Amino acid sequence: MKKIVILCLAVAMLLVGCNKEKTPDPTPSPSPDGTPGASELQSFGYTTGALASVIFTDLEKGISVDLSANGVLKAGLKSAKYRADEKKANAGEAVYELKMDGKSLYIYPENVVAYNGSDPYPCREFNVLSYLNSLFAGEVTTLGGYDVGASIKVKNKQGLVAEIEDNAEFFTELGKVKIIKLANAADYTVSEANYTVAIGEQALKICGKHLKLGADLYAVVEGDFAFLSEYAFSSSSDGFLPWI
Repeated sequence: MKKIVILCLAVAMLLVGCNKEKTPDPTPSPSPDGTPGASELQSFGYTTGALASVIFTDLEKGISVDLSANGVLKAGLKSAKYRADEKKANAGEAVYELKMDGKSLYIYPENVVAYNGSDPYPCREFNVLSYLNSLFAGEVTTLGGYDVGASIKVKNKQGLVAEIEDNAEFFTELGKVKIIKLANAADYTVSEANYTVAIGEQALKICGKHLKLGADLYAVVEGDFAFLSEYAFSSSSDGFLPWI
């Protein structure tokens, strides 16, 4: 009988030990107002809809370009987080601004950011500073250096063609548009070409606020190509140019 009692006690103690090991650790209690704790990663507050339009400004150089077509940047901004206990007391001067839905995300040295008037915090999950530092390949420039006697034809989105007779006037208007080469063309999904301009053997594709020149992609910094709409377009009898 004693053996049976001892055996029962041993089994009971074993079961108690197993249950104790399986008891999960208590989960942290949420704050009274339901907001995340200071050490938890938090989003900056902008929504996916706010990222429909993203305008970049280099605050030192005064360069502004539309980055709304940059899918890689948008994905990075969606993943960006911060911790409330890492507020930066002295962030210095902002180097870049991203304007989104009328609100600004300011980027400071050391990948510190502030959104919509908030305190600055180190940006986690996405190094937005590093990405924006490598945004361009070169400086602001204009389209020029063409042979004044080169043949010029313009095709619009409807497939109609205009032949340019006053080359000097055309090149003057073209030279008013300032552009900058984008370093990572594959990061952008640009609109269909509004116009294709053939100057001699070179083709320029005007895609809204972007310009395609071969495999290179440029952003319009100043001016636009609205002057192209003033030309008289008609159906082309020669198929425009076969290589365009």
